Amino acid sequence: MSNYTPKMEAEIASQRMDYNRAVELAQAWGLSVKSVIAKTKSLGVDYEPKPRGTRKTSGITKADMVRQIEGKLNLELDGLQNASASALNTLLGAL
Repeated sequence: MSNYTPKMEAEIASQRMDYNRAVELAQAWGLSVKSVIAKTKSLGVDYEPKPRGTRKTSGITKADMVRQIEGKLNLELDGLQNASASALNTLLGAL
């Protein structure tokens, strides 16, 4: 048995579907957002997912930080590139 009536399917098909609209319909119909998104896709309706944020927080890479630290200390530090970005940033700030 389907969770969706023909009226619900028609409502999905009649409008632009994005994440926010899927949330609204899911709440109104007592269904999960994933279910509404899956139904949208199964009906062949274009779906625009919510934009994902970027993970990178700064323009400087870990490799850049390692090079800067090695330059300030005038040393070559093998294995430093395996440290976390936050640890490298703290070390660089302390130098």
